[in-house]
Amino acid sequence: MSCGDYHLFFGLLSNELKIGIIEKLLFAPLSVSVLANEIMEERSKVSHALLALKKCNIVKAEKAGKERIYSVNNKTIKPIFELVDRHVKENCIYCRAKKRS
Repeated sequence: MSCGDYHLFFGLLSNELKIGIIEKLLFAPLSVSVLANEIMEERSKVSHALLALKKCNIVKAEKAGKERIYSVNNKTIKPIFELVDRHVKENCIYCRAKKRS
């Protein structure tokens, strides 16, 4: 992988809306409408963010009737988030200080 690949991948994850979407999907698969309602964001913005996340296989979609149900990639993305959570808890003084303020 090149530096550009890391930049593009982590760039997708550095957006507050996309992180909010991923955080919700880590708990349960959801439709665009439910996601938009839960994170209090416009449906069109959520759809646009999901499209970008889907292009990198961070999320996947399955058709359920007229809706698409989105879920996080449990094979790769869920372990990354678990690793980040563990790293922050054990090592990241900056992140823990930001939570308190």
